[in-house]
Amino acid sequence: MKNTPVVYFIILLLFSCSIASAEIREFKDKQGRTIRAEIVSVSESDVSIKTEDGKSFQLKLDVFDEPTQQYIREWKQKNEEAAPPKSTATLDIKKINELFGLPVFSETSLWEEDPKLAAVRLLLPKESKTDFVESYRLYPPSNYQILGAHPFSVVLYGAEGKVTEISMVFANKGDSIVVFGELTNRQTKNATAKLQEFMDKDEASIKERLNQLATPTSSIFGKDKNTREKVFIWSLDDYRIVLSAQDGEYVGLRIIRPEVAEAKGKIAMTSFSKTRAFMKSQVEKLENGDVLIKNIPMVDQGPKGYCAPAVFERCFRYIGVPADMYVLAMAGKTMLGGGTYIDDLVDGIERWAKSQGRKINRKKTGITMSVVKSYIDDGQPIAWILSSSPNFNTIANKRTAMRKETLDMKVWAKTIAGEDTLKYLAPVGYGHVCLIIGYNAGTKEVAISDSWGKGFELRWVRVDEADAVSRGEIVLLEP
Repeated sequence: MKNTPVVYFIILLLFSCSIASAEIREFKDKQGRTIRAEIVSVSESDVSIKTEDGKSFQLKLDVFDEPTQQYIREWKQKNEEAAPPKSTATLDIKKINELFGLPVFSETSLWEEDPKLAAVRLLLPKESKTDFVESYRLYPPSNYQILGAHPFSVVLYGAEGKVTEISMVFANKGDSIVVFGELTNRQTKNATAKLQEFMDKDEASIKERLNQLATPTSSIFGKDKNTREKVFIWSLDDYRIVLSAQDGEYVGLRIIRPEVAEAKGKIAMTSFSKTRAFMKSQVEKLENGDVLIKNIPMVDQGPKGYCAPAVFERCFRYIGVPADMYVLAMAGKTMLGGGTYIDDLVDGIERWAKSQGRKINRKKTGITMSVVKSYIDDGQPIAWILSSSPNFNTIANKRTAMRKETLDMKVWAKTIAGEDTLKYLAPVGYGHVCLIIGYNAGTKEVAISDSWGKGFELRWVRVDEADAVSRGEIVLLEP
């Protein structure tokens, strides 16, 4: 007969007795039955306990009532904080780091390290830090090598004060085109062939070195057909090194936890209501009338035309969904060197979003205060499609710098209202995507955020200026 959690709990009741212990306490299940035991260990969904007479059992957390579950969660957190860092002494750290050509690993488990300290060791500058997540990214110089290949991007991600992942992207259609010198015609067969040649070379170099550490297994990550990846996985202690080489797209290497690798790209879903509540909680209203969404992570798109994929990575990470602009670029059929047809991009990202239990909402609209306010007040950042131009960016930069020195917002509102700027803002220039993350109804301004790294987290323009360069469309990531 198959034992159910209820049967196990009855068995525990039969084994219980009255021996006292300092760590023994009463556990109650959802039926109201109790047993005295102590916790041995706790995982994400299970708890191992030992009864007073020494009998050990493993049960699902949801067997117990809420107060007992809360005690178990608190016990887990307390004991994880008190536990010494896990050692990776079973690995030959020196050999691994020599193969990587970078001190990626130390004697302390990567998953127990403070992201900031690990980034210092790897010489990665800070890209973003919010109340929940942080990232450190480097776009290395041409002589920089990892595993015998040149990475165009190295990024370390962290959450809750611990490293969660390291990602490296080698030859790829976004960055590599700069090397080819074929920017005038990005879609030539010659450029495509060169990219694949670069990719094949990087893949071979990485495999040759990692094969010295272990024999890889193969797997498939992702559910959406346009972003499904065939990967090779090297298992090293509590690390999984995952190599993805997608023809014509990119060669990427990720260092992740075993449980992440086992999930094969799937994530735990957060309910619509919880995500919606989280988003609304991120709306900050300042005394000067500014209304801003906080804790949107920065993603620096780097020297390539990945503004749209970077914007959507930021939106996904804001609501706790891991994303990668290189994967999103593949989903959106981004061209060599960057540049995307918005229809292809939205369609591709929409399919990817569905695979993660999310929805993309595309709307034809101008930029008005009522439109902006309706979404920002709900904590929902707006992916805004515009015609970016030197004139527009000059106005935004100048306005933002002057605004920082302003003490009286009523005076500021009159000052900027009198600036005749619209004649410089015809909807010309290259297509661009950035975020609208706030507004000030009193000054009739909107706050924008470009995915260009430090200094571009927040800039201000008048709402009519934004509408003057808008391409009449916004895209939203629904919770």
